[in-house]
Amino acid sequence: MGSSHRLHRKRLIQMLHALDGRLSAATYREIAEAVFGPQAVREPGWKTLPVRAQTIRLVKDAIAMMNRGYLQFLRGR
Repeated sequence: MGSSHRLHRKRLIQMLHALDGRLSAATYREIAEAVFGPQAVREPGWKTLPVRAQTIRLVKDAIAMMNRGYLQFLRGR
């Protein structure tokens, strides 16, 4: 398995965790803690942390895949 394949797989797993959290009404901070670990959100200034933006992107992309993109994923695109 190539490194790009591993990274893609890791991101898909993170997206599933993020989607599960969002559908369970978790906050972005709670999702970030579950996906990236508690140390990722301990710093002050949560609103400006890069992990916050990354978490929001994961949720957004996961929702898009849930709504329409999963068919492309299953087709290998």
